[in-house]
Amino acid sequence: MSVSAPFGHPKYDRAPNRLLSQFDMISDSHDRFPELTPFACQPFPGSIFFDLEVLDPEYSSVVRLYRGSCCYEDDGLVFDQETLLAHWHHDFQPMPPKEHWKPLDSILRKWLSEFERGKFSFSSNNPTYVPWATQDLEEAIQAWETLLNVIEANMPGHTTESRRENPLPTNILDQYTLSSFTKAFLSRARLPSFKYVAPGVTYFTPDLFHAVYSSEPRDSQRLPRYEDTDGNEVVTLILPAECSIPYPGGAGSADREGFARFTVSRRAGLYTTGDASYADGVRLVDSVDSNRKILDYQPPRYPWGPTRSPRLADYTKVGRACPEQILGG
Repeated sequence: MSVSAPFGHPKYDRAPNRLLSQFDMISDSHDRFPELTPFACQPFPGSIFFDLEVLDPEYSSVVRLYRGSCCYEDDGLVFDQETLLAHWHHDFQPMPPKEHWKPLDSILRKWLSEFERGKFSFSSNNPTYVPWATQDLEEAIQAWETLLNVIEANMPGHTTESRRENPLPTNILDQYTLSSFTKAFLSRARLPSFKYVAPGVTYFTPDLFHAVYSSEPRDSQRLPRYEDTDGNEVVTLILPAECSIPYPGGAGSADREGFARFTVSRRAGLYTTGDASYADGVRLVDSVDSNRKILDYQPPRYPWGPTRSPRLADYTKVGRACPEQILGG
């Protein structure tokens, strides 16, 4: 492969475009668009400029600088030549509001940091996702401990000494097919002395874990005999809620199930999503018949890449912001 600067075009002569004229490009005889990350290809002159002025004059200076890779062909990183701000964008969605855009150098540094933390790697000379990195687990454990400390500090009769029980034994976890990230987290997350970590949401004790998972139907993918030859992550309940999810009734009810069809024994709670690219991604599943209101959480926007499920480490930060809601639940 070689590196060249291909942007010798009159459109790049204006002052805001001088940045583009300084970009280096990898030349690969086998690949017109070499991938720089698992979701983004390098800039290429023929694919950069597209006219958004007919849609909204506010975006007349915007170009798609980095196109999406083969799995994200309708995506790309759009770049404002006037403000030097950028945002990941899906072609069939409205352009993201300008207040969410980030400096281009911040986004490129984010891409680089994902390689440094072990989230991105290379396979057959192509960048690829690592389901979860050690830092993902460490940050989730740290966020969990901080959440427990915040709840304890707001409890009546609080003392400076935190009481913790040992994590779930691995011999219990090994009895079922779980998400690799969930198994690693549950085997290290110490258990508190109080019951709730969010309104209506508790945590697994050995007895509760066995009771919930052992009641799975015989064809469950979480039973020990299940093997996923594709290497996908399995949807796994990580923090159970007290309530269950009722079965919908009526014609076409199965089509309205959504994520509920993947739940463990119809139990509500916090689940890892089964995303093989982001194994630490979670989703909160509530019951429509539950009187408790589980914490609302709006996932953050990701200006640097495709939308993903929120991280477990980020979700546990929500409870830290409102411990009185947890204690009141």
